[in-house]
Order: sequence, then C-alpha cells, then structure tokens
Amino acid sequence: MVVLDTGGIDGIQNKDSLANLLQMVDIIKPNEHEVRYLTDVEVTDLNSARDAGAKIQEKYGIQKTIITVGADGAYYYNNPDIGHFKALQVESRNTTGCGDQFISILCCHLQMDRSKVEEAIRYAIVAAVIQAEKTGIEPVTREEVNRYGAYITNSKSIQN
Repeated sequence: MVVLDTGGIDGIQNKDSLANLLQMVDIIKPNEHEVRYLTDVEVTDLNSARDAGAKIQEKYGIQKTIITVGADGAYYYNNPDIGHFKALQVESRNTTGCGDQFISILCCHLQMDRSKVEEAIRYAIVAAVIQAEKTGIEPVTREEVNRYGAYITNSKSIQN
C-alpha cells in the first residue's frame, strides 16, 4: 500500500511527472491547500470534499483521499462515500508538525490493519491535536494518544 502526503506538491511545475507519480498511490492525503492545487476545488464542506475526491479519482486513479482541514479535522473520500471526522477542540499552541504527526500515525495504523482506514484517521487526528497543544515539536507518545480513547472508539464520521 502506498500512502502519499502531498506536502509541497504545489511547488511541482511538471504536472505530467506528477500524474505519473500519483498513478502508484493507493491513498492520498492533501491538506485543503494542496487539494485545491490538484483539483481546482476549494474544500469547505462534505460536498466540496466529495467533488475533490472524485476529481482525484478521475484524474489520477486514486480511490481513497483524506483531506486534512486543520482544526476542522479531515474528510475521507472512498468512492462513493464521504465522511467528515471532526477534530478535538483544544487550545492550539503551535501547529508546526501536526501534519507530520497525522501522516505518521495514519501509516502506522494502516500497517497494522489496512482495512481500518477510518480508525487510523481517528488516531491520526488525535496525534495531530496533541502536537498542536505542545509548544514545540516533540514526539507524541502512545500514552498521550490513549488518553483520547473515548474519541477513537466512539467518534463516528459524519456521512453524507
């Protein structure tokens, strides 16, 4: 399974090379700015996230798209379904490293069980939120993540 975090993708000038790269990807994880570069869709809600995911699938053949939207959480498109995972609301001190924590935990959980993408997204959101609470970049520990067990086991994506 190939998971691509598209950080910095908007700096790629050769879109043919980009298309070749993206054909090898199983799950793509752009943020709201990167998905706009890839699709020309501004993601603001479930419908626009669905439109962006459908465009990514049409243009690049990637069926699963996770669009992170900062403090609003993440959208997950898996044709034809779309879901919104709300982020936990915390006092954000520094957002540096939040995307890195998200993708690291997402990939870790997918490595353990590729069939549990939605659970992996919930764990990833928790890790990103914990990072946002810190004043600098520090590793997020399993103990910190486990404190949010109720969110991970009880939160559901909002489906449309």
